[in-house]
Amino acid sequence: MITNVYGNSEFLHTIMLIKNYLMIAIVIILLASIMILIVYYHNSMKRNNNNKIYKLRVNILQEMMLGLITLIIPASIFLAGKYVKVDVINNNAENNTKIVFAKSVTAKRQIELDEFFEGKQTGSFNTRIADLNCYLHVPENVEKDLPLVIFLHGIGEHNVEQIKKVKPVKAVTDGTLEGVDDFIFVAPAAPNQSSWLYSSTWSKIIDLINEIKNEYGINDQRVYITGFSAGANAVWGIINKYPDAFRAAVPVSGYNKITPKNLINIPIYAIVGENEIGYKNAMKKLVNDVNNAGGNASLNIIPNAYHRNAQLNYSTKELYNWLLSQ
Repeated sequence: MITNVYGNSEFLHTIMLIKNYLMIAIVIILLASIMILIVYYHNSMKRNNNNKIYKLRVNILQEMMLGLITLIIPASIFLAGKYVKVDVINNNAENNTKIVFAKSVTAKRQIELDEFFEGKQTGSFNTRIADLNCYLHVPENVEKDLPLVIFLHGIGEHNVEQIKKVKPVKAVTDGTLEGVDDFIFVAPAAPNQSSWLYSSTWSKIIDLINEIKNEYGINDQRVYITGFSAGANAVWGIINKYPDAFRAAVPVSGYNKITPKNLINIPIYAIVGENEIGYKNAMKKLVNDVNNAGGNASLNIIPNAYHRNAQLNYSTKELYNWLLSQ
């Protein structure tokens, strides 16, 4: 449990220590009361019963209780000073000081997390990561070990403002996507207004993952990648080149050359429109090749859909639910 209060730190520290020493006193009083009861019954029985075995048992119990009290008093005082402590974080130059009381190991861990995330931007914003212009969404109540979802744009977008208007990103920016605060989302723009089609740009994605991990403490065992059109082409290429970097992938309307055995440990959920004849045939082959090599790939063909229609799936929670369930 964490309690945040504002005020004079010395006064609050004193109050906290008094509270804990009172708790120690209550424990001692309870033990003393048990001792008094034992003595009372012992004396009562002594008047009416001269059984030596009974007396011996009562005497042993008395000694055990005295020994417990002797141990509990110094141990309680030591623990009160060691584990119930006050961490002071200055919020400003005035007398207003944030006092955080760490009442347990869990609380101490939370303080460490608060300090880790202190001053780091949350919400949805444009930024630059690994020399890439990006749109980044970080949940307001960010925690360590959140998963990371990466979206790669198509050939029609060249900057962050354009990327924010495409369906996959718009579903995040306008808040219509349910569960968007369960993960960190990043949509990088390809370097130099180029395209993710070029394999020379793919190493930037690994740099991106590493920088976000350093900044926000993501779970690097739960990094997911998805992309549309040229971005989907890149998804196939990137997971083929860096298979150990990703937990799962969703390429939408895109294909690339792969080595199927490289992808047998990455769940793949491919999506394509029924009327995208070239994409559909190429993606069918990719999925079959991965599965024949022992992998786990599936293809969702959207009825009556053309190229742009296929990305409408990003507006539904099912796609992200599938990703995050892997």
